[in-house]
Amino acid sequence: MTRRSESATLRARATRIGCSVDELREHDARLEAWCPGCRRWLSEVDSFASNMARPSGRQAECRDCVSRRNRMRVRDYEAERANAARRRGKEAA
Repeated sequence: MTRRSESATLRARATRIGCSVDELREHDARLEAWCPGCRRWLSEVDSFASNMARPSGRQAECRDCVSRRNRMRVRDYEAERANAARRRGKEAA
């Protein structure tokens, strides 16, 4: 397996985000990271939780996006439980 050069890796990241390599280098120098959830550049230290399993040591999405997604999951879970309870009530009647 061949290893990509640093310039090829930067080009791939820039293309995936939709910016130029120079812009990507500027954001990296300011310690900013791209959040694909809210599609914004954010401070890597303040906005992203740690995740030592990733090469960057940070989560892929910012804390706000992760929180929003988890709230949606809880809401969907609670709605499904309420629907199941209603179905059980109709079956018993």
